Amino acid sequence: MFNVTNSDVNVVFSYFGSSPTTGLTNEQVDQRLKESGYNEFNEDKTETILSRILDQLKNPLVLLLLGSAIISVFIGEYENAFSIIAERMRDTEDAKTPLQMKMDFLGRQLSLISFGIIALILVIGLIQKRPWLEMFTVAVSLAVAAIPEGLPINGKEECYCEKDAMLESLGCIDTLCLDKTGTITLNKMTATKIFLPSNKSVINAEDTKLDESTRRLLLIANLCNNAYFVKDEVLGNATESALLRLCLQVGLEDERINYDKVDEIPFSSETKFMAVKCAHKISKEEMYYVKGSFATIIQRCPHLDEDMKKEYYFQYQILCSQGLRVLAFGFGPSINFLEFSGFIASLDPPRPNAAKTINKLQKIGVRVVMITGDSKETAESIARSVGIQFSGLNCSVSGSELEAMPEHMLVNQAPHISVIYRATPKNKMEFIKALQSKGHVVGMSGDGVNDSPALKVADIGISMGESGTDVSREAAKIILVKDDLSCFLDGIEEGKSIYHNVRGFLRFQLSTSIAALMLISVSTLFGFPSPLNATQILWINIIMDGPPAQSLGVEPVDPQVFKEPPRNRDAAILTFALLKRIFLSSFIILLGSLFIFISELKDGKVTSRDTTMTFTTFVMFGMFNVISCRSETKSITKLGIFTNIPLLLSIVGSLLAQLVVIYVPFFQRIFLTEPIYIWDILKIVFLSSSLLLIEEFIKAIRRSRSNQNYVLISPI
Repeated sequence: MFNVTNSDVNVVFSYFGSSPTTGLTNEQVDQRLKESGYNEFNEDKTETILSRILDQLKNPLVLLLLGSAIISVFIGEYENAFSIIAERMRDTEDAKTPLQMKMDFLGRQLSLISFGIIALILVIGLIQKRPWLEMFTVAVSLAVAAIPEGLPINGKEECYCEKDAMLESLGCIDTLCLDKTGTITLNKMTATKIFLPSNKSVINAEDTKLDESTRRLLLIANLCNNAYFVKDEVLGNATESALLRLCLQVGLEDERINYDKVDEIPFSSETKFMAVKCAHKISKEEMYYVKGSFATIIQRCPHLDEDMKKEYYFQYQILCSQGLRVLAFGFGPSINFLEFSGFIASLDPPRPNAAKTINKLQKIGVRVVMITGDSKETAESIARSVGIQFSGLNCSVSGSELEAMPEHMLVNQAPHISVIYRATPKNKMEFIKALQSKGHVVGMSGDGVNDSPALKVADIGISMGESGTDVSREAAKIILVKDDLSCFLDGIEEGKSIYHNVRGFLRFQLSTSIAALMLISVSTLFGFPSPLNATQILWINIIMDGPPAQSLGVEPVDPQVFKEPPRNRDAAILTFALLKRIFLSSFIILLGSLFIFISELKDGKVTSRDTTMTFTTFVMFGMFNVISCRSETKSITKLGIFTNIPLLLSIVGSLLAQLVVIYVPFFQRIFLTEPIYIWDILKIVFLSSSLLLIEEFIKAIRRSRSNQNYVLISPI
């Protein structure tokens, strides 16, 4: 197949029998359409409306590439950058977060255990010749109540999540890959230094005089440029805008009005240069004007001897070591036969809070890696200026070095790399995959089209909301509303708080569910009548899975939690210590509820008073339990009553609802309850508060042990 992408424009027109003025005839277009079909990508299978809803309404992506061209469409090919990015995006599946995977696994385990116990209760009840309908309804009610529902995860207003659960994963990120431009820096370029071969020295841009050498250099910067003026503003790529502003600053008019652009080779991270072929409107002289990386331009200047190259490289290194982005310029009759014209260095300053935020990230155990298309010297200078830690030798590698590494070497080297310079989109993807293969949880920031495959493959892809392209925002799982590096820190803190609140939620839900299962199981095994009927069990489920449980998700977390290192993604959410607390709470609820039930069951027959007392006791235990689950270590006296208003309101609302169920005749008929006396309520409150008192005692012991350990390891 004829390679359109790498061929000269005139060769392409000749091959297809077309011209830049008339294009293809209608007959030729119809013929091409028959031969090649429409110029479109293969589409995935169409999703049904239901699957879209279940998959949270994922939108198709509209992919855009930066560049310009005079286009005559002949055939839709797949071997181009556009289709490669689309293919990588399509082939990359959205991964579940570590917490989602753990919760899914836990849900399956709980379901199997719960249904096994419920089936056993049902069989024992039938063997004891209990009414099968009663046993069946109780079993179904237990099945509904035994499995905890999900905890809503809400992010701070600085972060927007495609899926809210993704925010939690920020808490276990141990490596954060930051795209330099626009994330670490402001992406506001200013041309500050100029080097001219004739002067053999660097001069400040504001001191530039328009001699012949300077005019030639700035002419190339002007012609090889797609930024443009709109009133007093310059619109376009940040680097090109800086070059255009420099031309205006030194008094050079926009020379593009005096030239016709014959051809253009857009800049790419692979070629590392941009070239335009222009013809002067009066003299008709055609010439190539080229800008790009120092190495790329120098190797296209055959007239330079080795001493000159070394001298220019020395000046180039000096500028790069100051954190400046340096572009070299040349012109000539061919892109491979250029005359070196000098270079221009531009400054893209770091964000004001970049160093402070990166320092905080590294203090809490998050390794920061900077990825950029800049040179090694520029990249390392900026990385050091914002405090990125360098861990030994070979911690700064180029994209080409990364690509040349064997897979096993890349996997072993990746955890020690702090800076990747001259990086391509493919380099970013391979680096992230190498880290993931070593068990690291990787976050990736980006704002451009070419970042989208890496954003997709990262555990957490993060896009800038203000400067990010639509494609990067679609590929990312989290969008920062503000283009502010400190938002990363906010998100990580929020992720950690979510995880701790999920543990509190699970502790409350599981202790309640286990207590309900144990209460019915023990009653059935020992031949007691059922202490709760089916509607009461369902009511308990509504209360426990309702506002009290959900409000644990917004519990303010101890600031000490934010200083903890990233947790291991494989660490169990239900630790042995947490399970002990869960079973202790369940056992206390079981003993208290059985005590009330047996003490009320005097004649061996279950009355509505017996079940009402047991029912209310169980609910009251739940209210004290949810208060206890607010923190694993902090006392309720330290937490305060009004620090979680939603929880306070939900407890009050649940208690009022319980009173309605007990005292309103309509609900008495539904739940088979009857009014109880005030001293009955006081008795229940006194008994159920024992759970909170025991938990407070356990927390005090844990705090005491923690303080002793701190004293032991503290330096004298």
